[in-house]
Amino acid sequence: MNFKAYVAGSISHLTAKQIYEKFNPIISQLKSYDYVVLHPLIFGEEINIKSSAKIKPTGYDPSGKITKRCKWMVEQCDILFADLTKAKKISVGTMFEIAWAKIWNKNIIIIMEKNNIHQHLFVQESATEIFETLEEGFAYLRKFSKIFN
Repeated sequence: MNFKAYVAGSISHLTAKQIYEKFNPIISQLKSYDYVVLHPLIFGEEINIKSSAKIKPTGYDPSGKITKRCKWMVEQCDILFADLTKAKKISVGTMFEIAWAKIWNKNIIIIMEKNNIHQHLFVQESATEIFETLEEGFAYLRKFSKIFN
């Protein structure tokens, strides 16, 4: 059985190129452990990789397709893997994803430094595990995959 992992993380205020550079190594690493990986860029038709424009956290999407798609993927996953490292602003989208995952009893792995802006009781208590580095989170998921696969 291959577990499904949803990769979450702050994407507001980043260019499309920066988003891909942030997510692709994580996606590749989890795939190497035989996870089926879901992520916000899976249907990236809204994001032009060559654009230097930054993703804006505000605006109105009348179809709600981005939020609906992310919520659906969180519901489908077994594990939510949230990379909050180096965040300069609160990632509202990731906080929603963590809350949805908590409601649906998903395993929630959060990567954030001790002084991270997301250090909050609600976030900490929602997590199954919190690690300070991606490497620690990857080691945990590698073990998790070996135990159950």
